[in-house]
Amino acid sequence: MFSFIKNIFRKKKTENSALTEVLKYKDLYQSIGYLPKHSESNYIKALTHASYSKHIQNKNERLEFLGDSVINFVIAEFLYNHFDSKNEGELSKLRSQLVSRTHLNKIGLNLNLHRYIKHKLAPNFYQTSPDILGNTLEALVGAYFLDYTMLGTKPIICKLLLENVDLEQFENEIKDFKSFLYEWVQAEKKQLELKHVANPENDTQFVVDIYIDTIFMAQGKGKNKKEAEKNACLNAYNNLVEQKIIV
Repeated sequence: MFSFIKNIFRKKKTENSALTEVLKYKDLYQSIGYLPKHSESNYIKALTHASYSKHIQNKNERLEFLGDSVINFVIAEFLYNHFDSKNEGELSKLRSQLVSRTHLNKIGLNLNLHRYIKHKLAPNFYQTSPDILGNTLEALVGAYFLDYTMLGTKPIICKLLLENVDLEQFENEIKDFKSFLYEWVQAEKKQLELKHVANPENDTQFVVDIYIDTIFMAQGKGKNKKEAEKNACLNAYNNLVEQKIIV
């Protein structure tokens, strides 16, 4: 009986060892801290850019879609539990920054994902098109999710996105709503315009209208231009959250 159980574990250990030995991207998984549990096929697909293959089954776009959803859920749950005194808008703002393309691109660069991605792009693609790194990171998370399930993927996402982040300092750094909006529209390939307009009811008060892609988004008022811009950006951000444009 005991020898039978030992043989089962010995066989499993041998199979895992064999898988580890033939892993194509073993050093990448080791830098993340998690090796594939079963097949490596989804991980290889996650690292395959659309330029490399015409077949949807062989490229990472579907895994990117999956990984993006998983990351958003895990980070939302983490922030909900970590910041119990913050409202929906504040939590949404923190999540938007943590899952932003800028943050994901930085993580992808730190992992040297450009060395592993299969592509037919220029050698310096990750410098001219850094979003490819963030997209690939999302696809890689999708592969981990299929392999580890949600429970096993949570610590992987927290390690990747939160390990080197001081959340209190991170929160202080994103209180400038104007800077946040400019970064957001740049990542979303949109245009942001702040228009200073006259206030016929009070010529001592400054008024600023905000437009995103020529669509009016919000207005702010203040005793000077700086205060009016600040209030307009805050109102625009809150409207984007309320409309579920920023999630």
